[in-house]
Amino acid sequence: MRDRVAFLAAVTGMFVPALGYVQAPARLSVADYVAIEQLTAGYPYKIDNCTNGGYDYAEQYTTDGIFGVSSAWGSAGKV
Repeated sequence: MRDRVAFLAAVTGMFVPALGYVQAPARLSVADYVAIEQLTAGYPYKIDNCTNGGYDYAEQYTTDGIFGVSSAWGSAGKV
């Protein structure tokens, strides 16, 4: 019985200290919220008006983005 108690104490001692090292989730900054707002506000305008031939929409997500349109699901789009 004493061996079991000692074993449980040793095992518990190995895992309990690790709980203190759990990081809190990162908080968003004001700049993050502004960037998110700009993305969500820019999407409908850029996609509906196809500004700059679709490049404004594509570049909203990545600087080297391209935009393609397809009339059928799964087929290659026209760039």
